[in-house]
Amino acid sequence: MNALHLVSSMEALTQTLLLASAEDAILLMGRAAAGCGGDLPRPVFVLAEDIPADVTPGAEAASVDYAGFVDLTCRHQPIVTWR
Repeated sequence: MNALHLVSSMEALTQTLLLASAEDAILLMGRAAAGCGGDLPRPVFVLAEDIPADVTPGAEAASVDYAGFVDLTCRHQPIVTWR
């Protein structure tokens, strides 16, 4: 299985994008969800509840609800948390 990277800050997003393999999934949550509106070099998931009202997710960001979050955790191992 491929890793799931849980990213909760913009600083962590920068590091994750550099270190995660192309097959890994990245989920933006908390403050990192604001990064879904910019140009991202690869597809990511973003927790819908955390997307700021003034941010429109870009083409590379797929919005997921909590059920989608659980599904991602079930389909990926290991799970890596970035703060």
